[in-house]
Amino acid sequence: MQNNDPTIQVMLISCFGGMLNVSKVASSIAIMAKVGVEFKKPIVIRLRGEGEIDARLKLRDVNIDNVYVEEDYEKSVKLAVKLAKGIK
Repeated sequence: MQNNDPTIQVMLISCFGGMLNVSKVASSIAIMAKVGVEFKKPIVIRLRGEGEIDARLKLRDVNIDNVYVEEDYEKSVKLAVKLAKGIK
């Protein structure tokens, strides 16, 4: 996982759900957090398409440290770059 790779400073996940319901992606991340996976490095998540509202609600309700949910692609990239540079 990205927690163990010293060359990775931030992870950007950008999914567009057509055939994939992005709520399932959010559920997977939420489950990882609930079972104790610690996200040591920032993760910026942009989920668009089928299930996006449910996906954002799931991630917001779990309130995971170091996980940032952004709706806009450009804003998500800018946030990932800021976090990589250590700016919050």
